[in-house]
Amino acid sequence: MRPNAGVSLVEAMVALMILAIVSAAVIMMTLQVLALNTSAKLKNQSTTYAEQMIEQVRDYYANSGWGGLAAVARPGGQCYLNVPSWQAAVNNPCTPCVDGAITGTNFYRFVTLTSSSNSVMVAAKVCWLERGQTKTTEVDTYFYNF
Repeated sequence: MRPNAGVSLVEAMVALMILAIVSAAVIMMTLQVLALNTSAKLKNQSTTYAEQMIEQVRDYYANSGWGGLAAVARPGGQCYLNVPSWQAAVNNPCTPCVDGAITGTNFYRFVTLTSSSNSVMVAAKVCWLERGQTKTTEVDTYFYNF
């Protein structure tokens, strides 16, 4: 009987174990990258929805001037679900992920206009559910009466 008999089998078993561990790590890393990619895509979409609302307020301000913008803002903040029609929310302040559902998506958005003596703060907020957690994006800007 040879003293090295069976060593090849042990070496093959060790090699298979190493291959299994490395393969599992690569699979886990790939799944994590895919999850992060999906998360980044949703964050990008939410930022786009928030920017759309800010741009709608900007357009309204350009067409109606300071008087029009000041008329829809409130000192304590007024929440709107739709900017062009100025559809006020039932809840003021709005309830995230309840008010302002965007049809055909899992996103919710609303804009809050808060006035002071010579400025209006516009805060567009978008939220969505991702893997059982509520995520939010908020974009703010100010308009001044010069």
